[in-house]
Amino acid sequence: MATTAARRGKLRATLAAGGVAVAGTVLSFVTAIPVVLVLQPGSDLAVSPLGFAALFVASYVGYALAGVAYLAWTGRGLAYLDVDVPDGRDLLFVVVGVVGVFGAVIALGALISLLDTPSTPHNLFEPGMNPRVLLVLIPLVLFVNAPVEEFVFRNVVQKRLAETFTSSSAIVLASLIFAVVHLPAYYNPDLRATAVSLGLVTVASLVFGYVYAKTNNILVPSAVHGIYNAVQIGLFYVFVTGEQTLPAALPAIL
Repeated sequence: MATTAARRGKLRATLAAGGVAVAGTVLSFVTAIPVVLVLQPGSDLAVSPLGFAALFVASYVGYALAGVAYLAWTGRGLAYLDVDVPDGRDLLFVVVGVVGVFGAVIALGALISLLDTPSTPHNLFEPGMNPRVLLVLIPLVLFVNAPVEEFVFRNVVQKRLAETFTSSSAIVLASLIFAVVHLPAYYNPDLRATAVSLGLVTVASLVFGYVYAKTNNILVPSAVHGIYNAVQIGLFYVFVTGEQTLPAALPAIL
C-alpha cells in the first residue's frame, strides 16, 4: 500500500509539474496576443527594439501567471517562494554555477564540433536581425527571462517534484521538462540538430537546478541563468556587428 501511495504521489507531482509548464507555455502566447495586435506584424514598430521588448515581456507575464496561479490554487501561496537576500555562500554558488554551466556547455560544444554533429540555434537568433534588438535583449534576459523561468521551473516545478522525489531526481525531471518546453524554439527538420540543442539546454538546466537545490534561494539560479544568457547574446552581437559567421556549436539563449 505504501509503495502504491508513493507511486501515486510521484505521478501527481509529475503531472502537476508538467501541467504548470504547459500552462505557462500556453499563457505566454495568450498574454502576447494584445501586444501583437497593437504592434501589427510587419510594421516598423513590430521589428523595433521597443516592439520586441514589449512582446518579450508580455510573453513572460504568461509564464509568471501560471506559476502564481498554481501557488494560489494549491494553497501554497507566496510563502512557497524561496527568495532571500544573497549571502556569501549564495554568491559563491553564483560563481560556481556560472563557471559550471559555461564549462559544461563549452566542453559539449567542442565535442559536437569534433563529431561534426548538427545543432540548431534558438529561433530568436535570426540572420540579419537588428543588432539593437540584441542590446535590448541583454537586460531583458537578466531581469525578465531568467527570474521568471527560474521561478516557474525551479521554485515551482522542481520544488514540487522534490516533495515526492529525491532532490537529484527532481533536478533531472525539472530539467527534462524545461527542455521539452523549449522544443518549439529549437525545432529543426533535422531532428538530430534539435536533439543536440535540447541536450545543451538540459545540461544548463541541470546546473541551474543544482545551485537552487544547494542554496534554496531562487535569486541564485536566476543570476546564473541570466549571466549565461547575457554573455551568449553579447557574443552573438559581436558576431553580427563584425559580420562574422556564427559558430554552429554556439549554444543559444534559454
